[in-house]
Amino acid sequence: MIAFNASNGFCPFFLYNATRYFIQDKKDDGKWFYTLYSKDLTEELVVFESTDQTSKFVQSDPKIYCVNRLLGMYESDTKDYFINNNNQIKIRFKSVQLSDSFDRYSDCLEWSKQYVENVIKSEDKQIRLEGLR
Repeated sequence: MIAFNASNGFCPFFLYNATRYFIQDKKDDGKWFYTLYSKDLTEELVVFESTDQTSKFVQSDPKIYCVNRLLGMYESDTKDYFINNNNQIKIRFKSVQLSDSFDRYSDCLEWSKQYVENVIKSEDKQIRLEGLR
């Protein structure tokens, strides 16, 4: 049974294998819309020998652009990059939209439960097939 939880002001979410599935609400022209997103919660920490190398890393990739140089914030279409301690970069994945917007929360919730259930079933089948090799 898939149950989305909401607590401490967070959007309703479900955690599975280091992925958070969540329903985001948005008001547009006085009307609320609801959309399912996912976010891979894994992070990567890249350590460089010098501050110079750290800067070259983010500046040499044309897909990475500066959000706020003073705060050490950069991003690409799929990831966020945070420079901390001058020679470390923490890399996090951005959220991914998984559904169109729904007019009703209940419709989005039901669709989201089915989607996550299918993800879990699909991964379970892959694990069982790997065990046959």
